[in-house]
Amino acid sequence: MIVAIVAALGLIGAIIYALLTGHGSYAMKISETEYSLGEANFAYMSVFQQVYSQYAMYDPNVLPDDPYTMGDGELDTWGDYYMDQTKTQLQQITVLYERALKDGIKLDKEDTDEIDSYIQEMKDNASQTGEEDFDAFLNENFGEGVTEAVVRSMYERQMLAMKYFQNYQDNLEFTDDEIEAAYEKDKDSYDTFHFVICTVEAEADDSGMPTDDAMAAAKEKAEAMLEKVQDGDGEAIDRMKAAAENEDDVQSYDMDGSEVASNQIPFESWLKDADRKAGDTTVSEMQGYGYFVVLFEGRERDDEPTVNVRHILIQAEDADGDGEISDAEYEVAKAQIEEIRSQWETGDKTEDSFAALAEEYSADPGSVDNGGLYENVYNGQMVDTFNDFCFDPDRKAGDVGIVQNTVHGGYHLIYFVGTGEPHSNLVVRDALVSEAMTTLVDELNDNLPEVVEGKDFEKIALPASVLEQLQSAKDAYNNNDTSLPAESDTGDAEDELQEVAPEEDLADAPAEEAEDAAQESAAP
Repeated sequence: MIVAIVAALGLIGAIIYALLTGHGSYAMKISETEYSLGEANFAYMSVFQQVYSQYAMYDPNVLPDDPYTMGDGELDTWGDYYMDQTKTQLQQITVLYERALKDGIKLDKEDTDEIDSYIQEMKDNASQTGEEDFDAFLNENFGEGVTEAVVRSMYERQMLAMKYFQNYQDNLEFTDDEIEAAYEKDKDSYDTFHFVICTVEAEADDSGMPTDDAMAAAKEKAEAMLEKVQDGDGEAIDRMKAAAENEDDVQSYDMDGSEVASNQIPFESWLKDADRKAGDTTVSEMQGYGYFVVLFEGRERDDEPTVNVRHILIQAEDADGDGEISDAEYEVAKAQIEEIRSQWETGDKTEDSFAALAEEYSADPGSVDNGGLYENVYNGQMVDTFNDFCFDPDRKAGDVGIVQNTVHGGYHLIYFVGTGEPHSNLVVRDALVSEAMTTLVDELNDNLPEVVEGKDFEKIALPASVLEQLQSAKDAYNNNDTSLPAESDTGDAEDELQEVAPEEDLADAPAEEAEDAAQESAAP
């Protein structure tokens, strides 16, 4: 009886302590979401795996107790860094996860199937080690408290966080007036610039860099060429080719303004000058390389309509395993695509029936789940044969054709749906989407909720068995053990780490994924 009373008092005391300190039976609490020790350890290990795979081959002195020398001095050890990153990523995921719940976003079968595949991959890795108890395997490789239920819970939260981001992006809308205003505000980024350059390379010395004298000689040669381009009869580009030592040195370019900027073209300011007119020429220095003779041919807003198409890809099989697709192997793929076309033509010959065949037969993972559909495809986006079919001036809605694709080794059956929006509008809209997603990311990172450390917080750690393996690799590296493989003294330990979890893990921050998603474009 006395024992029971003491136990009860102890329980009451623990409850009171938890209420007073706010430290409940969790490792971390972020906003309204609690993370158990197992969940926190899974996140911590995921962060560690990502960092270790990046740094270990160069220097394995990145274990939790090792000094952290890469920052501004605020963090003492690599363990401090791992915990800081774990907290930040869980904060990001939690905010988005809770927003997803508030908006009623749910996981669908495709999402749960993807999670199942992650977990099955981990189970396969466990079985390869001879461990039959999956939860025991997770505890040993991820840390105390990590179970299958914990892994599933963490992936579900991450998946919901990502779905919130995707839904947010998909629901962004911009009016024609907003698109036009954005274009007018930054024409230099959106217009397409047409120009020709001839490269005059300066001779390099033994160091691989040109001397001042070599650069001066290249400049003199470029200026002499410029005079010939500026004077004379006929087209300027023809005069440039005639003046060049090698006609192949003369190249024509069509670039949008953002591409000009990202390529750090040295004559960007000259090219984008509002007073620039067709036929203008200049000489521009490329430091450490030589000079360009530049001919401006014009700039324009690319209002060419994009196109919407559906397609079915049948890839040719390298049946003999020689690494190349022979004509006979292409013929097999062609026969398959022609049979699929016959099925469509003997049916009701509609877009819907084509979409159904695409979902049944297409080998293109980027479009198979949506009936082979690609929307707002711009001229030059696809491989040449695909592009030529789509942008044939006589093309009309409902046209169907077969084209060979030697880049990906197969054949496309294409259904032309119709034209999309003008390319320039698409580019501006993509920029507005990217800007909106960046604003969301900034807002997210500026308002991350506090991390409340629970009573199990101090237990967050890498598993002892993993630390032991990594410590051995580190010691061998520090002792310069030449008996280990030359390319990486940490290779075995790194392989062990990569085997315990699928390639995609919790350390893929949702904010980074969203920024990438805002800029993606698919191409078969």
